[in-house]
Amino acid sequence: MNKIKILKFGGAVLSNLEGFKNMLNIIKAYSNVKVMLVISAIAKSTSNLRLAGTLASNGKLKESQEIIDKLINEYIYFVENLIIDEKYRLENINEIISAKVEIYNLLKGINITQECTPRTYDLLMSYGEKMTLLIAHKFLKVNGINIEKIDSTGIIKTNSKYGNASPLMEITNSNIQNHILPKFKEFDFIIAQGFVASDLKNEITTMGIESSNLSAAIYSKCLNCNEIIIFTDVDGIRTADPKTNKITNLIEKLSYKQAFLIGQNGLKLIYPRMITFAQKAKIKVRIKSGLNNSISETIISEEKEIKPFNISIENGTKFLLKININNSNNRAMLSATKIQLAISKYLAEKIEPQFIFKIIAIENSYCLIELPDYNPDYNNIKEIKECNKITTIDFNSAVERKYQNIIFNYSNLFYYNSDGKINNYYFLK
Repeated sequence: MNKIKILKFGGAVLSNLEGFKNMLNIIKAYSNVKVMLVISAIAKSTSNLRLAGTLASNGKLKESQEIIDKLINEYIYFVENLIIDEKYRLENINEIISAKVEIYNLLKGINITQECTPRTYDLLMSYGEKMTLLIAHKFLKVNGINIEKIDSTGIIKTNSKYGNASPLMEITNSNIQNHILPKFKEFDFIIAQGFVASDLKNEITTMGIESSNLSAAIYSKCLNCNEIIIFTDVDGIRTADPKTNKITNLIEKLSYKQAFLIGQNGLKLIYPRMITFAQKAKIKVRIKSGLNNSISETIISEEKEIKPFNISIENGTKFLLKININNSNNRAMLSATKIQLAISKYLAEKIEPQFIFKIIAIENSYCLIELPDYNPDYNNIKEIKECNKITTIDFNSAVERKYQNIIFNYSNLFYYNSDGKINNYYFLK
């Protein structure tokens, strides 16, 4: 059998008709290999389903049903505009209507009990992936793709921690070997949904919001693949959200540790549990655009020496700083407070007395630092010349105790916009 590739398409890609067509064009390029496709629900489906459950539990059944009506109409719109074969189109519409009836019954029960338990939330939210899978399968099939559909809830087994379930890998691997691998003898493509699974009682579970990438990693490990390609709405991880920032830089490579830290602290493109899983299984993660033909991508792997970078996450500006400690035996002694004191003292003396920051996390030799909103009087800020020299911060003077030195290499502490004003970006290299 040819080598199997794992491709994951996010809900941001499958948010409109063009996204589905882009997915079709992308997978056609993999005609010489076997492909496992993992998809997320159409954008915002999961959050709307969850909101409907919350409204129903608060006695607002009508409002919850209105949300579902709008969601179902959106799915039917996709069916009517993507499925060109009349037979398949009618089948799809009937499947979507059946899902609507099931969701309505769920909401009525929630409204009666005035409670939506984690187990019920999981079942309710699973319909987004379920309906998207139905549409994606038929869309690809009618466009000539030799493809079979698999329901992940019958394949991936987890514990019963609803909302944040953990995979039971031995049973899951057995299911994949017995029910998916044989299908590649007949089909070139297998498509399954991410995010959802089931426990040993066959109750629907989910593995956490944004966990479709974890599903892809699970399939990758069990199918003996050494990488997954995640297609999203941006061409790789960048130093800031390109939707809201005109100037961003591509971060071409990340170590697992770096990726875990920025994912843990708010970058939605990265699901930390998936990174941990990928690291243990030695699975390379490639993040690419599913909306254009850009060759740009971010590769997450076990490379150890990858340069630090700054990245803007949501409302705060965070940057990752590499800390080189001469004596690794003393790493445990370097608390966040001590590191913060050392950096603060050095920057206050050499650069800017009001330079304020806080340490978010420390992982081995990496330190994730957040910079709060910084609004200086632009007219009083003196230009800071670039400095590329390696600078040593002495812990003796910094924290009044004899710890090992920390070495930083920094440049361009302030980044100037074209209008001369200071941006919130701080480059430490």
